[in-house]
Amino acid sequence: MPGQCYFQASWLDKTEFKGWLENVPGCRSSAHCLVCRKVFSVKSLGVSAVSVYGKEQKHIKAMRSTGSTLAGIGDYCRNAAQPVPAPAASSRPGCGGKHTLIAEVLWAMKCVESHYSFHSCEGNSVLFQQMFQGHPIAETFSCGETKCRYLCQFRLAPHFSSLLKSRINKDSEYVLLFDESMNKKTKNKQLDIHVRLWHHDQVHTRYLTSQFIGHAATTDLLEHFNASTSDLRRNGLLQSPLKYRLARNMACLDPRLLVSDQEHSKPKCKRLLEELVTLNRVDGDDVDMLVASYKELLHDVAGCELKSRFKDFKVEDDPVDMLLYECMCRNKKFEKLWRVVRKVLLVSHGQASVERGFSINRQIEKDNMSEGMIVALRQINDYFVLVGGMLKVEITKELLSSASSSRYRYHQYLEEDKRKKGQEAIQRKPKTVQDEVDDLKKRKKVLESDITNLTTSSEKYADEAEAKGGKTSHSILVKLIALRHSAKQKRVELHVLEREIEEKVSPAAHDIFEPTFIERLFVYMKIKDHLRLAFMTDDKTEEEQLRDMALRLSLEYHLVTPLTSFIIVQQEKTQRMQEDGVMRMSPNMVSSTFLSGGSPGFETRLASFICLCTILMYHINI
Repeated sequence: MPGQCYFQASWLDKTEFKGWLENVPGCRSSAHCLVCRKVFSVKSLGVSAVSVYGKEQKHIKAMRSTGSTLAGIGDYCRNAAQPVPAPAASSRPGCGGKHTLIAEVLWAMKCVESHYSFHSCEGNSVLFQQMFQGHPIAETFSCGETKCRYLCQFRLAPHFSSLLKSRINKDSEYVLLFDESMNKKTKNKQLDIHVRLWHHDQVHTRYLTSQFIGHAATTDLLEHFNASTSDLRRNGLLQSPLKYRLARNMACLDPRLLVSDQEHSKPKCKRLLEELVTLNRVDGDDVDMLVASYKELLHDVAGCELKSRFKDFKVEDDPVDMLLYECMCRNKKFEKLWRVVRKVLLVSHGQASVERGFSINRQIEKDNMSEGMIVALRQINDYFVLVGGMLKVEITKELLSSASSSRYRYHQYLEEDKRKKGQEAIQRKPKTVQDEVDDLKKRKKVLESDITNLTTSSEKYADEAEAKGGKTSHSILVKLIALRHSAKQKRVELHVLEREIEEKVSPAAHDIFEPTFIERLFVYMKIKDHLRLAFMTDDKTEEEQLRDMALRLSLEYHLVTPLTSFIIVQQEKTQRMQEDGVMRMSPNMVSSTFLSGGSPGFETRLASFICLCTILMYHINI
């Protein structure tokens, strides 16, 4: 078998590949064309595959349409903080693909920010071509319903989420918040998880993710919570509970009390520090030093320029974290005190931001929207709120690289979803006769246990009544009669159940094909999926495992498979064929088996015919 080829970074330096070729993250055996926005394989031919692709007519036509770029949409897609350079007089081959990608990313973000329906994106490429006639970006722009969906779900949302997680893991401390509510669209309970951390000079509460659960038991909440936060650094999580004493003494950080009521603020600060020592958040040896720093802060506030801001502070308009940051963070003498204040301010905010998140759901939800899409739209909207709108999002190289491979990730998602549905279909296979018999036997065992318990209880009351003689109470007789009547009904049910079991295990029941034809069909579809994945994978070990699984299923269910072209037409020959080697049969032999009158039965002939058609279709596709 010839060796496999992988994408090499040196290919990007070649003149004929510059401007339109890039690698595919996570897939070394593929390459991506920026102009055509297409992923192609280099596994067999290596750099020759890239050269052949570059000579295709569609690629040449796309390169010509993007060969000369004018000042247009791409010039307005740069970061707002960067100056826009004047358009160059000379043309740069391949840069139209990048500007087209930027335009598609901006359009997808606009759809999310304005809560457009993805279906409204259909036909917009033709509209833009009419609006901007002759412009190379409009000619190559393509962002319909499907592309806008997978661009948001598989690339924009994961990119913004990774930025948040990297910030969490770098920060010294943060707070996790969660709440759950019923989602009427998905008919499941939605567990929202938010994270609160410092961003520059202010405390921000960010949306992390959501989990959709069927049951809201404590163990279920804990399981989904751990799954959502498994990739976060847990040692920075603040776990201090907001006890009454802690919350009451936080008033020592009220800007108004720092100016007007300094005498009462000092003991509150000391009690706050003592409570933090109890919670292992402050070292007990540092309490006196922190109290002295707090007294110095009171002195500075009383005579500094910010006194008016502290005195006229309004909770509704001015964030307390920004004011204290400006007063303490930039002063080195308050460095240790500021570390404590940072933690206190993180846990001092309430739960309102999490509860408001459920109202955001109503703005973005549409009918038949998947749970993954709901999470993606929430993550994108949360990032827009942080930066101040989609126009202020920085279009970085990492974002464009992630967006360019969104189609490849979408196909991976479809393959994975198809495999899951196939596995669920096999698990939902109809019950065999043996399964039904096993269920009936379980019911029989329960009935026998109930009859034994009822009989024992009735005998107990009978002995009690016999011991009392003529003094037996009416209640004991009523209980005795009721127990015997219930036991009699249970015996009738047991008799009916035993007859049903006998009918199931009678010889007539074995005339039913075991396993059923539907089950065999599902198994054959599973074998086909194994062979397709074995053909697509680059790992030889995984390929051998998939082929072994397909062969084992074909031998177990006596099926023809595209891997071996084997058929076992009689069940009694299975053991002999496994010992002597399985007989290889050609399609002609399969046809003769199906047409001959000496075949083992109609089911086998029909299965052979279906398998033969599948083999022919498989070879035609290859």
